[in-house]
Amino acid sequence: GGLLHSVLSDIVSQCTNKYTGYYMGAPELVNLECRVIRWLCSIFGLDLDSGAFGILTSGGTASNLSAVCMARDKLLQPNTFHLGCVYWTKQAHFSCIKSCRLAGVAQNVRLIPYKPAYSNEAFTIDLEQLEKQILDDRGSNLYPFLIVANAGSVDTGTIDDIQGLSVLAKKYQLWLHADGAYGAWFAM
Repeated sequence: GGLLHSVLSDIVSQCTNKYTGYYMGAPELVNLECRVIRWLCSIFGLDLDSGAFGILTSGGTASNLSAVCMARDKLLQPNTFHLGCVYWTKQAHFSCIKSCRLAGVAQNVRLIPYKPAYSNEAFTIDLEQLEKQILDDRGSNLYPFLIVANAGSVDTGTIDDIQGLSVLAKKYQLWLHADGAYGAWFAM
């Protein structure tokens, strides 16, 4: 089985120039991608005025790599890449560590504990432990810069408290990436 939206999108993409990374090369496709992103943000209940945005990628691995590189380039200087800290739980997709290695920021990946399986928030990131780790890292002269949230993890379908993570990300000026490869599409 498949989703009708996916089939129709595939047909359109096979018949056009798919490169949307350069406005002059495909202005209408860049505009279309921006409209699709705004539409998806509205479906997911994201506030467009808060800076929510995204790009369309070929899959979860490319999405995670793009997120790590964008966060790194926005919040770190090349001479501080080795001091940057990234946070997620063991529920994160395996491509997250691969993405950090490719982006040169894998030295300080932090696995944050998740809530126990018997709780109502089973397998979600522990916000208190995350905040404690961020503060510890700052105290050690490291540069916390990225939180990876699950919006439907591979193993358990876990959806982290995105709103709670957003509050922490804003408080400490970190980039928040919600990996929705396995769960976000169910919002449709």
